[in-house]
Order: sequence, then C-alpha cells, then structure tokens
Amino acid sequence: MRRRKHTNRSSAGWGNPSGDAGLRRGSAGGFTLFELLVVCGLVALIAGVLARSGAGDIEQARRQRAAADVQGLAQALATFEATVGQWPTLDAGAATNRTRVLLSGSVLPSANPWVGGHSFWAWVRSGFGDLMQNHLLVNAPGGQTAHRYPTQGAARWRGPYLDACPLDPWGRPYVANVLATYSTNRTNHRQLLVVSAGPDGRLQTAATATATQRIAGDDIGCLVWER
Repeated sequence: MRRRKHTNRSSAGWGNPSGDAGLRRGSAGGFTLFELLVVCGLVALIAGVLARSGAGDIEQARRQRAAADVQGLAQALATFEATVGQWPTLDAGAATNRTRVLLSGSVLPSANPWVGGHSFWAWVRSGFGDLMQNHLLVNAPGGQTAHRYPTQGAARWRGPYLDACPLDPWGRPYVANVLATYSTNRTNHRQLLVVSAGPDGRLQTAATATATQRIAGDDIGCLVWER
C-alpha cells in the first residue's frame, strides 16, 4: 500500500514556501513612519489654514460691530443736540463749551488706553474729557447732577439716548471730539467725529479735524456734524 507524502500546512508556510506572508500582511495593513509623518503634516497644514480663516472671520466681525457702534453713538449725539438745543459740552461745574472730548465706557481711564500719544488723550489728562454716558445715558455732566441740562421746556434733556456706551471690540474707548461743536477756529476742529482706534489700537485720525480730513489708517468712525 502506497503511503501518502506528508505535507506541512503550518500557518507560516501555507502557500508561501518562504514563510513570510504574515510579515507582508502586517506591512500592508499599517503605516510606515514616512506615511505617518506625511499625514501629520497634512493635518497640521489644514488646522493652520482653518485657524487663520477663523481668526479672519472674528476680526471682520469686530470691525462690523465697531462700525455699528460708531453709527449708534453718532445718532445719539445728533438726537441729543436736536432735543437739548446744544451739544454735550457741559462740565461738572456747568461751564458751557469746556469739555473737548467724550469717551465711551463706564470710567475715564487713568492711563492712556491707546497705543502712542494723541491730542485726545492730552485733553483727557488736562481735565477736558468726560464720559459719553454722563450726557447720553444720564443727565450728569462730569458725573455730577447738581449742574445738568434743562429738564423742562421745549429744549430739554430727554434721555437716555441709547442703551449703553460700550468700549470698542478691542477694549478701548470710542471717542467724540465735541470741541468741534463750539470751536471758532477757521481751519481746525470743523468736524465732529466718533472714532475707534481699530485693531492696532493707535488713533491715526487727527484731532485737528479740518474740513478735508477723514478717518485715517485702520481707525473706524463716522462724521456726526461739520461746519
């Protein structure tokens, strides 16, 4: 009786005399170090692009909010003048046409809130600045209610003229150069503006506010009134 030849059918050698099929399947089913590095690089690249895109969207939203804020503040100032019969320039002692600049926010800054110097800050530091809210939200020029705008008669304070006087989206005050409303200088201070220093925090719009000057640099603002 003829004996059958024994065939080795171990997992290592089945159909593969060299016995390395298991090794080949492991290499084909995973990633090499080079492939992993390529994938990681692509992921990092995509994440960077998305982050830049997101940052750009956030900055654009801030600009849009600032533009809406200055329009709202400008409208409030114009309405104030239309109802009171004068611009908001009283100081705490009821001296007319002494306040030169109004700032948004709930407290006058004790240090320059902008990058670099500017006449607006020099006026605040010299005592010629006040908060917008003292004129537009409450009738308390300079934070004092003893001397305020008239509350009776046709021309009287009828505020509040807006809901809030916020800081700009970068945490700095909006500014209104109310000096322009009473200056008699033939060249300078001819435009009443509401301005934000914008993303870089540097006020580039000149305080001289001549008839031909406009909002400069990356400042965000609008014209309220001019003479």
